[in-house]
Amino acid sequence: MVRQFFDIYQGLLGKYQFQSRQVWNMDETGITTVQTPSKILAKRGKRTVGALTSAERGQLITVVAACSAAGHYIPPMLIWPRKRHLDKLMDGTPPGSIAGTSDSGWTDGDLFLKWLIHFQQWTQSSSSNPQLLIMDGHQSHKYIPAILYARENHIHMLTLQPHTSHKMQPLDRTVFKALKAGYNIAVENHMRTSGGKITMFDMGQLIGKAFNRVATPDKAIKGFEVTARAVERALSEKPVPAVERALSEKPVPAVERALSEKPVPAVERALSEKPVAAAEPVLSAEQVPAAEGPLPEEPAPVAERAHSLKPTPAVERALSEK
Repeated sequence: MVRQFFDIYQGLLGKYQFQSRQVWNMDETGITTVQTPSKILAKRGKRTVGALTSAERGQLITVVAACSAAGHYIPPMLIWPRKRHLDKLMDGTPPGSIAGTSDSGWTDGDLFLKWLIHFQQWTQSSSSNPQLLIMDGHQSHKYIPAILYARENHIHMLTLQPHTSHKMQPLDRTVFKALKAGYNIAVENHMRTSGGKITMFDMGQLIGKAFNRVATPDKAIKGFEVTARAVERALSEKPVPAVERALSEKPVPAVERALSEKPVPAVERALSEKPVAAAEPVLSAEQVPAAEGPLPEEPAPVAERAHSLKPTPAVERALSEK
């Protein structure tokens, strides 16, 4: 999977000669009103330590960000879990940020198109200034109007293979973890000074403080370097072809199993079992003739025994009825 991505990536670099300022990673991350409390130093042996938290159940906000291999950032997009947008929600957000709303707080196709327009305005993508946008394969990124807009504005979108984005997205590797840690610190400081719980109207400025602190050029550049090394390691590992795996594993063929097990053939079973002779008719006491003289050395033939037998009453009745 990594080889396929890398081949397409190399092909685009060779065709369009992208510079580091034209190669971007776009990704989303969720942030809630409930922060993760930081570690607390306590006296040895103390089992219970109190910590401030904003709420038991929080609301999710999605932050859509993008950074380039040269260390540049696009002002983020914040998606709020609301039907209607209020300008007050964006107070304190990084300059140039835009807002979106959805029922769940997550992105969708229309919001992705809105973000693409925002991206084009900041990068000024054109035929003479094409941009390469690397992102995951989320369903919203396959929205047809967004794909058509990207083509018209010379934005070349390259999606990562499934189950690889956590290692191959620069934002995931170096920026988002620091962003959430910075947000948690900002929430704790805000609660210590205000004494109240965090609401959505507080989140804009808290996210803004954290984003402005962690969105540095060195983190973006380092993110691309880390993912480049991950790609190199994945490409250097020699995959075992299916044929080699089949040869290295020595399965027991069906023939060998059949030979190793010694079943008893049907003929052998039949021969080993002694068949039961046909049962001779059982005679009543009246039907048994009295013994006269010595018994014969050999039993009378079957035909002779049959003639000497007297029919049973049931047979006689059947013969007497016409």
